[in-house]
Amino acid sequence: MSAPLGGTVLFADDDLELRKTLATLLTQLGYEYLAATSGAQAIDAALQHLPDLIILDVLLPDQDGYRICRHIRNTPQLAEVPIILITATDTPEARLEGLQAGADDFLAKPIDVTELQLRIRNVLHLNRYRQLREERAKFTWMAEQNDVAYLILDADDYIAYANQVARRYIVQLSSPLSATFPSFTFLELVQQQYNCEPRDEWANWPHPTPNNAPRYLVLPETIHNRAFWLEVEVVPLSHRTPTSYLVRLRDVTSRMNLQHDMRGFQTLVMHKLRTPLVGILGGLELLLSDPLVQAQPMIRDLLDIIMQSARRLHSDVTDVVSYLQSESVVDPYPGLVLQHLQGRVQLIAENLGIGSIHFAMPAELNPLRISIPARTLDIIFYELLDNSIKFHPTRTPQLTITVQRVEPQRIAITITDDGLHLPPEHLTAATNPYYQGEKTLTGEVPGMGLGLPTVTTLLWRNGGTVEIGNRPDRPGIMVTLLVPLVQISTR
Repeated sequence: MSAPLGGTVLFADDDLELRKTLATLLTQLGYEYLAATSGAQAIDAALQHLPDLIILDVLLPDQDGYRICRHIRNTPQLAEVPIILITATDTPEARLEGLQAGADDFLAKPIDVTELQLRIRNVLHLNRYRQLREERAKFTWMAEQNDVAYLILDADDYIAYANQVARRYIVQLSSPLSATFPSFTFLELVQQQYNCEPRDEWANWPHPTPNNAPRYLVLPETIHNRAFWLEVEVVPLSHRTPTSYLVRLRDVTSRMNLQHDMRGFQTLVMHKLRTPLVGILGGLELLLSDPLVQAQPMIRDLLDIIMQSARRLHSDVTDVVSYLQSESVVDPYPGLVLQHLQGRVQLIAENLGIGSIHFAMPAELNPLRISIPARTLDIIFYELLDNSIKFHPTRTPQLTITVQRVEPQRIAITITDDGLHLPPEHLTAATNPYYQGEKTLTGEVPGMGLGLPTVTTLLWRNGGTVEIGNRPDRPGIMVTLLVPLVQISTR
């Protein structure tokens, strides 16, 4: 029989043969063995090595085992070390005296090796369970005093512990006792209250994300409240097969709002840049249309180059402003009624110079209202349609938009083009701000690559999400917006 726990065992006895026998046994079982022949040696060795278990013979040359046991229990460094007393007189009185001295277990002489092995294993189990309870009590106290949410999950994602902050964030947890927790996994519970974003990063929960990519729980924005953000971190509590996980939830709403406020300042700067650019563009157009300029090819060509650069700068500034504004778009009106969607998208397409769009939506969806306000949806479709032009080899995309009900309270709007396939690394990075895939794939074109980051930010804030992938049948991209329906009161 093997010793699953291992550890260091100190054996104090003046019987040489017994010490040899025990040394062989304990070494074979995987324990580290220490020997002492007197009480003084036992105490010195215990202080030096801090063993996991002490086995004491009651009859030692210099002092009896009861006295040594009391001394160990009164020594702070050794007070929690379990002790097994070996006695030649296994009487109730001897056991009572040993218990009063602080012994954890007893073994009568002559020693049965199998019994000794079982006693060692059981005492170590009990002691480590006691230490575990003490450590858990310390953790619980610190966690309850903390202003950050902490939870412990078992291997199946069920909550074993949640501190008071976590119970405040997850409304279904009204008690710190795991026995009273709802019979749902952590992921099932938070999905009842929050949106888990980005969706792909939650696919392997509760395992940590590759490259420490962030996970968020998002309470979407309303007319009266800004979006609420929790950053989620998870750490396995074992480096081998995980048996439990420690989860930390941090309120990062202030950080997100600070980023938004900084972007608001940046937006002001961008507007200051855009205003003079409009004047520059207007002046260049007048110069280029002047007959005197047209008659001088060198000047005309130079002005053409300046005009192209000014238009590109204007386009870049417009893209940045659009992204910076995306987080602050709060429409005072309820979401868009779907019967108005086709007209708004068609108008945006015309403004961008896109000839035609095939639009398909079942008639029964017309009266439904989605959570995205009209003004916000205009920005989303402008960015998506503008991207479809940038990623098309001839800048003339053929677009198909389909709308369908994928769940009782969720609508899927899919925009499909006939442009290029994107490599996996581009699909993964496509929602990162300022990532410009078109520079690598299609050559450097006007734009800052802000389309999908803008779309993602707006959807998350309004309770939706976005999925992007390559068309399965031919070159092109498919972007799917998953948008909740507005709950309309019947009262």
